[in-house]
Amino acid sequence: MSGWDLRELMNYVGWRDVKAAMRYLDGVSTDQKARFEQGLDRALPETSSASTPQLPSLPEVSLTTIEVSLDLSAFNGSRRAVANALRDMTSTSLSRFQAQPLDQEGRRYQIAVPTPSTDILDDHLYTLLDELHRVADARECFLEAVCRDPATGRHWD
Repeated sequence: MSGWDLRELMNYVGWRDVKAAMRYLDGVSTDQKARFEQGLDRALPETSSASTPQLPSLPEVSLTTIEVSLDLSAFNGSRRAVANALRDMTSTSLSRFQAQPLDQEGRRYQIAVPTPSTDILDDHLYTLLDELHRVADARECFLEAVCRDPATGRHWD
């Protein structure tokens, strides 16, 4: 509604995955969708002080710090499957949120989630949990995952 194309919005919010950004277009008019899709042909703008003046009309998106706990076990007891699942989770799903490990085992992480609204925070975290479960299933592992906001005690599982 502010005249941004999808690439500009992705760069501003910090999304790296076009699929994640596109699902926010539900309910958007066809004219707005067309404008967003036009931006897909251009490269993401470089992150520099030169790009900041282009974006004065949007408020800064706050970040919520979330702790993610992962409890993985392989269907067949294989340590290798667990290690591979954990590697895949950290290199794909968790890396989008600048995940920082909170323990030596790599089972607890701190992530920074863009939070323009509570609904979008919920959407980000439920999507993250779904992706983590898909990775675990693909690596033949069971997963119990919980996201928790240490500031409020709110959790998602």
